[in-house]
Amino acid sequence: MKLQKALWLPAVVAALSGVSTANAGSVSSPNSYTDAGTKVSNTASVSYAVGGTNQTDVDSNTATFLVDVKVNFVVDRVETSPYTVSNGGTTKTVAAYTISNLGNAPMSFLVTKPVDQATNTTVSYPTPVADTIDFPSSPAFSFTGSGDTTLGNGDDATLTAVGSHYATILVQPDETYTVYVTMTDAGFVGVDADIASLLTTVYGYKASYSSDGTLAATEHDVDTGDQDPTNGSTATSGSDNINAVDIVYADVGRNNTETVDNAVELDFPFLAIVKTSQVISDPINGTTNPKAIPGAVVEYSLEVQNWGGAAAAGINLSDAIPANTTYVANSTELDSVAVTDTGTMATTVEATIATLAAATVPGHPAGYPTPTSTATGTPTTKTVTFRVTIN
Repeated sequence: MKLQKALWLPAVVAALSGVSTANAGSVSSPNSYTDAGTKVSNTASVSYAVGGTNQTDVDSNTATFLVDVKVNFVVDRVETSPYTVSNGGTTKTVAAYTISNLGNAPMSFLVTKPVDQATNTTVSYPTPVADTIDFPSSPAFSFTGSGDTTLGNGDDATLTAVGSHYATILVQPDETYTVYVTMTDAGFVGVDADIASLLTTVYGYKASYSSDGTLAATEHDVDTGDQDPTNGSTATSGSDNINAVDIVYADVGRNNTETVDNAVELDFPFLAIVKTSQVISDPINGTTNPKAIPGAVVEYSLEVQNWGGAAAAGINLSDAIPANTTYVANSTELDSVAVTDTGTMATTVEATIATLAAATVPGHPAGYPTPTSTATGTPTTKTVTFRVTIN
C-alpha cells in the first residue's frame, strides 16, 4: 500500500502590538504634542494556529526612536499704542512683549537689548506711527519677566544676564511669558509727540528634555551650531538620528529668530510764541487813532503758548529792542503784573516766565510756530508786554 503524504499549512493570524512611550522627566505638553525626548517603542507580534491549535506568538525586535524638539514660538507687542516718556527722570516702561512657546518642550528664550530704529521706520500699531527721533545714547535698560499680563502680579523676576543679552525662565509649552523693558525717561531731545522706536530680537535658547527618553529632563542648547543663537541659529542637519534628540526649527522663517518693535511718544511741552504790536499814542493824535510817527508809543505783546501735554519749566523770554526805537522804562509786564527792569532793558527785554502748565486740551498748532485759527487744542498761555517810542 502506497503511503500518501498531505501537507497542511497552518492558518496564520498576525497582529501588530500598540506603540509604547517612555520619558521619565517629561511634562505633558498642553498642546497635545508629544514631549521632546519621549522614547517611542514599537514591537510587532505574530499570532498563528496549526490545525486549529493556537501556537506561541512570535515577537519582532523592538524599534525605538526619540521625539525631537520642535522649536516654535511667536513674539507679540503687549500694547496697541506707544508708551509715553517726558524726561521726568522716573522709571518708565519703553517696551513690552509676550513670548508664546508653541513647541513641545519647556524652553527659555534669549532676548537682546533693544536697538534704536532708523528715522521714518513705521511701527505697525493699529494706528501706525513713524519714528521721528533717536533714543538717547547708551540707555540703561532693565528687564523684568512675568508669567502674567500685568507687571507686578505674579512671578516677576529680573531676567538672567547672558553676555550682552538676557534669558527668560523656562516657559512651558502653550504658555506665554511677558518681558518688560524699563529705563529712566531722561535725555530725549525732540518736541511733543515725537516718536522713537526700538527693535528687539528673541531667540530660542535652552530646551528642557531627556536626551535618551529615560533620564530626568535637563536643559540643552537649541542651537546645534556654536550654541550661540544670536549669530545665526543652526538646526540639526541631515537625516534624523532616531537615537538622539534633534532640533527642528518650526517658527516663522524656520530660523529660531523673531523680532518685535515698540515705540515711545514724547509727552513734552510744545511751545509757540505769537508777537503782535499796536500803536498806543502819538504826539499829534494822543490815544485817538494814533499813528506810527516819531514820538509815538508802540506796545509789543508776546504770548507764549504751551500746546503740549506736559508743563514747561525754566522759561526765559528775551526780545531785542527794535532799531529806531527806545524802550519805555518800567513798561514790561507779565500777565499785567509789572516786571522789574534789569540793566539790559535798554537793548533787550527780559522776562522770567518760569513755568507754563500743560495745555488744557493738548494739540499741535497749525502753522507752527505761528498758530492759526485752524489750530486744534487749547493751550495755556503767558503774555509779556512792553513799550517803546519811535525815534
